[in-house]
Amino acid sequence: MDTNYFEFSYAESVLKMNLDGGTVLGWKNKNEEVFYQGSNDKRSGIPILFPFANPLENDIFQFTGLEIPQHGFARKSLWSLRNISDSILELSLNYENIDPTWQKAYPFKFDLNIILDISTPNVLSYCMQVQNLDHKNIPIAPGIHPYFPISHINKMNLQIQTINLQKIDWETNSDGYFFDFDGEIQAQFPNGKTIKIQEISPEKEFQNIVIWSQNEEKEDFDFVCLEPFTRKSNAINTAPILVRPQEAWEKTIIFEILS
Repeated sequence: MDTNYFEFSYAESVLKMNLDGGTVLGWKNKNEEVFYQGSNDKRSGIPILFPFANPLENDIFQFTGLEIPQHGFARKSLWSLRNISDSILELSLNYENIDPTWQKAYPFKFDLNIILDISTPNVLSYCMQVQNLDHKNIPIAPGIHPYFPISHINKMNLQIQTINLQKIDWETNSDGYFFDFDGEIQAQFPNGKTIKIQEISPEKEFQNIVIWSQNEEKEDFDFVCLEPFTRKSNAINTAPILVRPQEAWEKTIIFEILS
């Protein structure tokens, strides 16, 4: 059995995790799975996108002139289990533990933590913390990539407050549709479930919600991704968030089941 997979539970919540990629593969709330369970780990739960989300221009990180693939390397790296309490789980990835290829392409000493809190009923709190252990600024533009189950024929019936979904062509395999994120959305699914996605950080950094799915030409298509991104594509090259030396950047997104 692969020991990178494990479950963590508290009260009526159960998280299924994979340390290979630092991925929340699933969240059962009151014995009901909240996230889509796809054909592989990359198509399930909540993959993390670090140090940036979406592709770079020509896949090149301009600081080094080297290639880093779409969504960065954190979801391709082996994480460590840092801490477990009754209701809080903490995973960690640092510079020393990433592949030498990524160390060369992204030469910044960092400590990246995911802190998951399921202490509140019907709520999953997802905190991302980046600690700069270097003597220079660290550029980042991260995001997260949650998958939610919805049948392909019902995607046109999805409703999200403050977002006009009429511009989305669900039959086209796009790279995603960017919408402004003002700190909170409520997604009403055709099955009656309503899920709130909210940033609760004192100083908010998640500027976009990216809506992405696939059509029936693909192996996975009965899902929709509602992805909080801190910045748009290639922003780590053009307008990055800068974490100063010996400081920490910490932001929290919550997923709350309203009905």
